[in-house]
Amino acid sequence: MANPIYNITPFSLLDYPDKISCILWFAGCNMRCGYCYNPEIVTGQGRIAIEEVKQFLSSRTGLLDAVVFSGGECTSHKSIFELAGMAKDMGLSVKIDTNGSHPAVIKWLIDEKLVDYIALDFKALPSQFLKITGKKLVSAL
Repeated sequence: MANPIYNITPFSLLDYPDKISCILWFAGCNMRCGYCYNPEIVTGQGRIAIEEVKQFLSSRTGLLDAVVFSGGECTSHKSIFELAGMAKDMGLSVKIDTNGSHPAVIKWLIDEKLVDYIALDFKALPSQFLKITGKKLVSAL
């Protein structure tokens, strides 16, 4: 399996309201928004393996309240299920930042109680979606 994570921000007070969190930056995205502030992550390859993420999270026991899955598009990776389960097993809250293009993944995470907070990045109205994102994914939302 390819490494899913591009980078880790070890500490954030901004990305999960009222929680001390870290951010796992998932590599790749299925959109190409002209205003993207993470183009190196969107077009980049993962550099950090799941085992390294587990070691990192274990080393932060008692220091973090939550983990944020961002990117790129975190719901594009099958490893999101394993990573969310791992975080929950460690007692961490899980937030995902998503473009909403994989609603079945989001539903599964909700149904399995593996996500506590979802931030949906609304891209555009249908008439402007292709222009903004470079993709015709609006029908999937």
